[in-house]
Amino acid sequence: MISIDESLIGLKNSTELIQYFPNKHHHKWGVKLYAVTESSSGYPLHTMVYCGKKCSHPASQFGHSYDVVRELMLEASLLHKGYHLYVDNFYTSPTLAEFLHTKKTLLTGTLRANRKGVPVMIKSAKPKVGECFYARKGPLLALSWKQKTSQKNPCLLLTTGSGAQMINHTCRNGQIKELPKTVSLYNQNMGGVDLLDQMVDHVAGERPFHKFWKKCFFSMIDRMAFCSYILYEQNTSAQQKLTRFRFMCTLVEELCATPVDQPVAIPIPVRQANLVHRAALLPGKKEKDCIVCSNRSTPGGRKRSHTQCESCGIGVHLKCFDQLDHVTKKRK
Repeated sequence: MISIDESLIGLKNSTELIQYFPNKHHHKWGVKLYAVTESSSGYPLHTMVYCGKKCSHPASQFGHSYDVVRELMLEASLLHKGYHLYVDNFYTSPTLAEFLHTKKTLLTGTLRANRKGVPVMIKSAKPKVGECFYARKGPLLALSWKQKTSQKNPCLLLTTGSGAQMINHTCRNGQIKELPKTVSLYNQNMGGVDLLDQMVDHVAGERPFHKFWKKCFFSMIDRMAFCSYILYEQNTSAQQKLTRFRFMCTLVEELCATPVDQPVAIPIPVRQANLVHRAALLPGKKEKDCIVCSNRSTPGGRKRSHTQCESCGIGVHLKCFDQLDHVTKKRK
């Protein structure tokens, strides 16, 4: 089971890649990613960055959502393999379902009533609570179903992977309810991208960046780390398996460690050997913070100097020059 949805790398910047999502609670501005993932684990099979209308290829006659699903499935080599794809109402359309069915791929997703090709009887259906209306055209099955009284409009779904039947579905609270089989399968398998975002954001190394490419780069690193843990988890016995926290700590330690057989290169300050440490006046009206008496952490603690150490290249007052340690470039 696989699912397609979009996620957002939170960032607000002046670039055409930045999109605005008012319905996102965590990030409303950011770079939008389209991803196809494995439903149960959230493992990403392929990810695509949306670069905006100006940078993207012109949309085909079937629309942008159709093109996104087609490109993701082709790039991930998932067609002609019998997979069952779950999508939300942004992607679902009869045209997409027919295309995927010709490629031996099943589709299930919620459906918008204004989509081209949706049967009139499904659009205008007004089912009672617990009632379901069906309409079939070849391998395509559309349904309209109402779950509760407070639900304003019935739920529309389109599928090529299940029949027109009701089954007993066990809810999270342990209650058993009678649902259409299509709705039950959709609830069980949709949400792989949401699971991916949840697992990545839990231990994400997010930092405020002014450059959007840095945010994207570290977001990709976080996703790669999550993928490595999924592969580790599936190829390690339960007795030897590390928790995700310990796995991430071990990963960081190993990436930062220096191999024992390689000597550590210690940089030697060459300029210290030949130059004489002496105070020199800065050109023009330039100023530098005094390395000895300046302290930015306290209000009013910043002290500016018109002189610097000619050898070290750091600002220092004449009265503080004798207190400067030229090796560590700090106060003695």
